Order: sequence, then C-alpha cells, then structure tokens
Amino acid sequence: MYAFKWKRKLGILNLEERVIPQSLIYSNDLNKDMDRTFPTNKFFTPEIKLKIKNILLNYIEVNSAMDYFQGLCYITYTLYYVFSKDKNTAEMNTFYALHKIIAPIRPCIPLDEDDIGPPSFISNLSKVIILKISEEKIDLAEKLNELDIVKIFVVQGMPALFANWYDLDSVIHLWDYIIDTTAVKMFDNVIEFFTAYFLSYEKIIMNFQLEKILQLLQSRTNLGKILQQLKYKKYYKNI
Repeated sequence: MYAFKWKRKLGILNLEERVIPQSLIYSNDLNKDMDRTFPTNKFFTPEIKLKIKNILLNYIEVNSAMDYFQGLCYITYTLYYVFSKDKNTAEMNTFYALHKIIAPIRPCIPLDEDDIGPPSFISNLSKVIILKISEEKIDLAEKLNELDIVKIFVVQGMPALFANWYDLDSVIHLWDYIIDTTAVKMFDNVIEFFTAYFLSYEKIIMNFQLEKILQLLQSRTNLGKILQQLKYKKYYKNI
C-alpha cells in the first residue's frame, strides 16, 4: 500500500501504469516523427509503437529541461528492438538505457531555443575531428577545414547517434562499437567514428567540388569498411 501511494505522490509509477497528459507540448511532433522512424521495418507494429511512445513520453517528462528532438525516436526504437527479446524488462531497460545513450550526445541538444551551448559544442567538436584526421592525413584535414562541412555531418548524425543514417541492423553493428562503460568512452568512440567516416571518403573529398562531395558522402554505403577499420584500430590500441 505504501509503495503505490508513495510512487503516485512522487510521480514514479511503473511505466505501464503511468498516465501522460495527451496535451503534452511535444505529443503531435512525436506522433509524426514515430511514423518516419524505420518506416519499413515490420517489427514496429502499432502495439510496439505504443510501448515506445510511452517510454518516450516518460523520458520527455522526466527530462523536461531539455527540448524534444527527433533523434530520440531513432535511439529509442533501436534500444527497444535490441532489448525486446526479454518482454518483461524491455521497456524498463530501454528507458534507463536511453539516459545512458543520451549522455555523450546531450551537449549538442539545446535546452531551449535560446541555448547557445550546442552551436559552440558542435564547432569545437568539428575542430577536434579535423585535428584527429590531421594525425593521419594532413591534406585531408586541411581540405575539410577549408570546406567547413564537418559540422554539417555532426548536426545531421550525432543527435540520433547515426540511427537516422543507416538501416536498423547496420545501426546495431555501429552501436556495438560506440556503446561503452562510460559517457566519456562513448564520446571518444563517436569521435573515432567521425574520423574514420571522413577518412573513408578521402578520394572523394580531395577530388570533387563541394556539391558533389556532399551528395556522395550522403550515400553512406561503406559502413562495413569503416567498422572493420575501427575494430582493427581498437584491437591494436589495446594490445
């Protein structure tokens, strides 16, 4: 009796018991974004989507200081898919894992429309990525600095942790590299991925005009090669 009463008063009822007001400011945006998230994947039935929506609404309420962003859908869909084999804990694991996954990318998410932190963070992160690239390919780093396109890909990919770049199976393989024991390690892995991503397109970046470069880099067809290089690099770093 005490447990239920205290949870009700403290606002921490179990996820399946939680009632979120439908008038929540982001509810309409959330409905639209959910329909656009992995739209061809048949796993995400209306019943599954309802569970995922409940997780998202709870996350948004608990983290009310942070603006809702579309990447939340991609991240939550991916987590739920991976954890779904255990039906008894899938929602709970997804909800808590969501907090862990968001931690390394949170600096690029605005708290509100007046937050100036994310643009500064994105600019500084882009510089770090170029610096990492310069350790292997100085000419490529200089070209990227001249084109000023790294931040475009940071803005496009990081808020969804690249889940909006690839199909679900590919995202899982990528996350298996990125996910680590701390937010700092995951952030470092994100930087390593960005570095390997641009290195894999060296010939295109060095030999084409800006419009063509952006078009070809958006194709993102070489994830397997990138992951192979990253795992190879991590293996030799740890021996």
